[in-house]
Amino acid sequence: MRRSWRGLLCLTVGLAGCLGDESGRDPFAPRNPFRDERRFDPSSAPVASAKAATQVHTVGSAVVAANSADLPSKPLFLTIGLPEPMVFHQGAGQIVVSEGLVNRCTSDAELAAVICHELGKIAVEHPAKSAPRPERDLPPPSPTTPDVVGATYSADMTRVAEEAMFDRRNPRPTRGAHEPGPDPGTLAHNFYVKAGHPVDQFDRVSGLIKEAEDNAEKRDLMRSRP
Repeated sequence: MRRSWRGLLCLTVGLAGCLGDESGRDPFAPRNPFRDERRFDPSSAPVASAKAATQVHTVGSAVVAANSADLPSKPLFLTIGLPEPMVFHQGAGQIVVSEGLVNRCTSDAELAAVICHELGKIAVEHPAKSAPRPERDLPPPSPTTPDVVGATYSADMTRVAEEAMFDRRNPRPTRGAHEPGPDPGTLAHNFYVKAGHPVDQFDRVSGLIKEAEDNAEKRDLMRSRP
């Protein structure tokens, strides 16, 4: 009888030790296979070659330097050794490019176009602080007194005409309305031109960019390769 109780006690302790590793998870609840998947982490991805990493850093840094005034921050560039073309950003501080994408670009100009497309999306998602509306308005009027005591109109009729002209050209948004945001493609094109690259090569990589973006959307399902 004592042996049976000792055996039962050992079995209970052993099960308790095994269940303790589940961090409070109900041992009888069905396991979610997606929750336990290891998510894609760029830092754990295969290391890219020094040549590809240097090319991305050189081209990307030059584009950022030429457009620093129009960017919310200066992102860092991380090149990973995946053979699939891939590009994405994490916040406004990092752009991830795969070596497969670098190898598909036939020139630095094409690689710059890819980077500019990503910078355009960053600039839209993380806009730099713009000047408040009053700073973009006309300068404040000089203090004047009405011609007639108690009059409600200004004595400076030139100022009145200037304000009317300005309001027609720059209508103020109505309450609850939002000013239209910039187009990321237009921003990318401007970044590309400002960096000194030939305009005719900007659209050559549109198909490659689409493929790289599609792969980036699947990056959470990819596994780092040994």
